[in-house]
Amino acid sequence: LPFFDAWLRFWIGDAVGILVTAPLLLAAADPRRRSGLAALPRRPEAWLQLFALCSTMWLVFKGLTGDSATHFYLLFLPLIWIAIRSGMNGAIVATAIVQLGVVFVIHDDAVTISSLVELQTLVATLTLTGLFLGMMVDERERAEESLRQSLRLAAAGEMAGAIAHEINQPLTALANYGQSARMLIDRGNAAQLPEVLDKLLGETERAAGIVRRLRDFFRSGNTRLETVPVDELLATAQRIASQLIGERPIRLDIGQGNDLSVLHIDRLQIEVVMRNLIANAVEALSASGDGSGKIRIAVQPRSGQRIALTVLDSGPGIASGQHDRLFKPFSSGKPSGMGLGLAMSLAIAEAHGGSIEASHSGRGEFRLILPCQQNN
Repeated sequence: LPFFDAWLRFWIGDAVGILVTAPLLLAAADPRRRSGLAALPRRPEAWLQLFALCSTMWLVFKGLTGDSATHFYLLFLPLIWIAIRSGMNGAIVATAIVQLGVVFVIHDDAVTISSLVELQTLVATLTLTGLFLGMMVDERERAEESLRQSLRLAAAGEMAGAIAHEINQPLTALANYGQSARMLIDRGNAAQLPEVLDKLLGETERAAGIVRRLRDFFRSGNTRLETVPVDELLATAQRIASQLIGERPIRLDIGQGNDLSVLHIDRLQIEVVMRNLIANAVEALSASGDGSGKIRIAVQPRSGQRIALTVLDSGPGIASGQHDRLFKPFSSGKPSGMGLGLAMSLAIAEAHGGSIEASHSGRGEFRLILPCQQNN
């Protein structure tokens, strides 16, 4: 019996010691994880968490009367807080501190074999709980970072169409001004050459400005707000729709605008949103029947100084059960779709203080809601 008690006591202690120290040693051996451990003391919240953990340990082992194992459950509260906020790094440090506290208690107090086994078992349970929570938090952060990266890549693809159109105009103008300059030189008419060259340089600056805006957007997500009349927004939607429809037998109906309202938006980003919504309508009509149908684009005033740009098609509408997942990333009703277009469009609309609404009617209908200002 003494041999069994001794074996049980040391086996439990060694197993818990390995369970607590192995993750800490593995983290210290990993350079990336080691840098995360070193960053913990630089967070004010980490010191508050340490104080809460040490205070709870004192309460469990010294402050409250009776068996420490009876009050051990209190240690789960600060551990859960640490694991949720600091991930695996915080969990392995917290469990190591708890294990050190248990070791000091064992050496300072007379602890029976049964109490020691129960205490060590509770430490093992606490450790497994902390490691599991820390792992789940780290996995969630990795998944969120992967999603953000996917959205950035999707944004690059979705903005390519708008950028191609915006950059094509100054490039075409550059070619025309270059040909005009050559013709003036061939004719020996150098008097008008400076004017043509000034226009050429102006178009060059315009093209460079578009590239700079694209670079700033992908680096930091910065937007460049400008005043855009609602009529101009509607004209842009008509241009985008005409480009996307092409030779398809789809009728386009453009409603009347409101020239008293102006928007403060990033023109390029909102153009991406409109391109997404109109492209969805064109694809819905192209995939149904003979590919014909009708798309109506209109602007209506909304309460609270807002306008709604509505894109309505005569297609079959949104499939049953898809409404709740329309704006979730990687949720697409198209076989080749990535399911990122509407998610990115909603993010852009919300960044402008607006939103996107999807109709539950039997037709495909999306409304881009944007704040506006009434001109007097």
